[in-house]
Amino acid sequence: IKDWKLPQRMKELRAERNVNLNKMAEHLGISRATLLNWEENGLIGKIDLVYAVADYFNVSIDYLVGRTNARKVARLSGQEKDPMKDFYDVLAKFDQRDMQSIAEFLAAKYKEVKRRSK
Repeated sequence: IKDWKLPQRMKELRAERNVNLNKMAEHLGISRATLLNWEENGLIGKIDLVYAVADYFNVSIDYLVGRTNARKVARLSGQEKDPMKDFYDVLAKFDQRDMQSIAEFLAAKYKEVKRRSK
């Protein structure tokens, strides 16, 4: 994925908060080796684990993966329905290979829409 900043951002956030790999892995319910692999290679098997890392550091997923430099996104009031939550809940059910296919499909659709809007 182009400009994937997950490994860099995880290391930065851990350093800022003085959190070691063991403590964070224990909190997330994964092994230290798995967490180290995330930081070295940026590969996380399921989207729900990306949520867990973002929640752990209290940052948005978009910040964590490098889509924005804003650490938090504006929250909707409790009265409003967040359409992205439903979208992310569905995505959480896919494995990494499926996620790659979905990302490629959405990227192609985005280019198509941009072309049509010119």
